[in-house]
Amino acid sequence: MYNMYYGSTARLLTLNVLFASFFLLGENKEIHEIKKPPNIIFILADDLGWNEVSWHNSGIKTPILEEISKINGVRLEQSYVAPKCSPSRAALMSGIYPFRLGMQRNAIERFQPIGLNSSLPTLPKLLQQGGYATHMVGKWHLGYCKSEYLPTSRGFESFFGQYTHKTHYYSRKLHMDKSTRYKNTEAYDLHDNSEPTFEGKEEFSTDLYTRKATTVIKRHPSDKPLFLYLSYQAPHMPFTGQDPPSQYMDLYKNSSIYQRNLKQDISAVPRAAAISAIDSGVKKIVNALKASGLYDNSIIIFSSDNGGAMEASNYPLKGRKTQVYEGGVKAVGFVHSKLIKKPGKRKPERKKLMYISDWMATLLHVAGLDSLLPPNVDSINMWDTISRGKNSKRKEVILNLDQDPFSNTWSAVMRSGKYKLIWGQHFLLDFGVSFKFQ
Repeated sequence: MYNMYYGSTARLLTLNVLFASFFLLGENKEIHEIKKPPNIIFILADDLGWNEVSWHNSGIKTPILEEISKINGVRLEQSYVAPKCSPSRAALMSGIYPFRLGMQRNAIERFQPIGLNSSLPTLPKLLQQGGYATHMVGKWHLGYCKSEYLPTSRGFESFFGQYTHKTHYYSRKLHMDKSTRYKNTEAYDLHDNSEPTFEGKEEFSTDLYTRKATTVIKRHPSDKPLFLYLSYQAPHMPFTGQDPPSQYMDLYKNSSIYQRNLKQDISAVPRAAAISAIDSGVKKIVNALKASGLYDNSIIIFSSDNGGAMEASNYPLKGRKTQVYEGGVKAVGFVHSKLIKKPGKRKPERKKLMYISDWMATLLHVAGLDSLLPPNVDSINMWDTISRGKNSKRKEVILNLDQDPFSNTWSAVMRSGKYKLIWGQHFLLDFGVSFKFQ
């Protein structure tokens, strides 16, 4: 078991020394041009594949995402994340690489007594200290075994959603199949702040989360900046017996869903429909911002937490969720805002290199709260790259650093400039351990 900053073996210490020379935290030298703290809407999709948005794949119906990522938008085609859910979410909340948090290996499973280190300041907590109203809707997945791990203890003044990684899209139930003592027992996971709620019973979770997020926007006072974190469960599989509503399924009647390298089976339509449900939800979020008079001073960020899983398509990228190949760690993402000075592609995409931890420094900057950025984080202010098309200050990303002395396996992965190094296992160490290094 590793502590927060250091490995437990000589090899991991060697790897730390090897990669330390590549750290670039950057120095903020920008002139702050945003005069009023903007509203920040961060939308996270779950397991969205690279080939599952319309500007990468015309068979997928995401017209709203395509439009707003192009108009007053910047597509982040070199935006990296961790290859699993909890590590990415931890990096987003803390501004720290997962391997420095001891969360580089796997997502937090149900009933595990762990969570994001409660001593760390989080992005919503810092924004809250700077005068923001902070709200979360959707999937948390950063621990729930004690109150200190819950969203309302980590900087969110309100929370509506699920604690765990996957529930039934309509019933909010989950099965405890892995338990030998309580086999086939069902649990329930939908909470309003820290209390269970049965609101939206039999409502597709994407539509429910959209509805709750738009309510937050409509009720928000215009004299205070808003940070809203909307974390969808979709399009996380499976969808067996959980098809999205007909208005999304009907979009794919008599149409070809181009998922290269995947079998065209019945599961492709519900998954595509779930992605279109996100697209519809984002449209409602934008309309709610406009109706509330918040839109002109808002920044909307969209990202996936990791690459698509086995049932998804990441074409033409190699690999998938749980793997450190590009298909597992490169995220579909964009920023949409009237505050962007030079929208559209202004530089080669390789000049926009960033990691999910960079959102802490970037969003604190646009909020005028640079002084609250914690020391020793792995977060670089990317606003000049996003807003003006300047070259990224980030030159390297450490995508994984891990070792398992019991199985004698390790994984050291980084992107530096146009090169990528994978040393050791290409799966996270909890997955695919079928060989050893001598």
